[in-house]
Amino acid sequence: MIIRIYQDHVFNNGVLAAALRAARPEDDIDFCDADDILSGTLSAVAAPDLFVMPGGEDLYYCEKLNGAGNAAIRNYVASGGRYLGICAGAYYACREIFWAEGTPYEISGARELVLTQAVARGPVLSYIEDGDPSQSPHQAALLQDTESGETFRTFYAAGPVFESPNDCDVIARYADLPGRPPAILSGSYGKGFFLLSSPHIEYTADGYARSRHRHNNPDYLREMDVLSRLRPDNNKQKEFWDRLLNRLLQFSHEP
Repeated sequence: MIIRIYQDHVFNNGVLAAALRAARPEDDIDFCDADDILSGTLSAVAAPDLFVMPGGEDLYYCEKLNGAGNAAIRNYVASGGRYLGICAGAYYACREIFWAEGTPYEISGARELVLTQAVARGPVLSYIEDGDPSQSPHQAALLQDTESGETFRTFYAAGPVFESPNDCDVIARYADLPGRPPAILSGSYGKGFFLLSSPHIEYTADGYARSRHRHNNPDYLREMDVLSRLRPDNNKQKEFWDRLLNRLLQFSHEP
């Protein structure tokens, strides 16, 4: 199978690529950017089986993809493609986002891609250092798989909770937040399928450890605390990631 990760040349998606290659060693996994999308990489004969919109900041995505780029992504999914949105990529696929409302960092408004009518609202202030959107958002959040009921720690980095996900299935919830709000959604769009994840489900504890550094990092001690709480659930994180990928790649639209 062919998997393409969107790359806007602002954020490093090495951990994501490594996690995909570990889970799918037989697959063709590579990157594409806005120019590739505008040139038809999602509509070509060799269109990917899975398109991944990773974490980052969705305003960069808006800048590069609003208009023809989003139309190409939407047409790709509607024609039978599969979209995996993680953190910023999950915000980006929703009808509307609300980020850090009422603060100097607020980013709110309608989004153009609209694979779902759900609203994405974040970050979760109780997960963030001092409840301040300008501080470290890293947290070992408690995730509950709605199918198995199993709970485990997963890496959170400012993702949303989803509101009004009436056109989606709730795959997982944040079990340590009041009301257990939706954290991972899946649904169909046209002949295709999408999966939107607030937490960085591609990060096992091992992956998180490999991406940390001490030098010039004021958040190092906090990150080591997050790592210590992720480690006991490392295998559960990996199994969940593998299961979601299989869910995505095995999806086929029933006529």
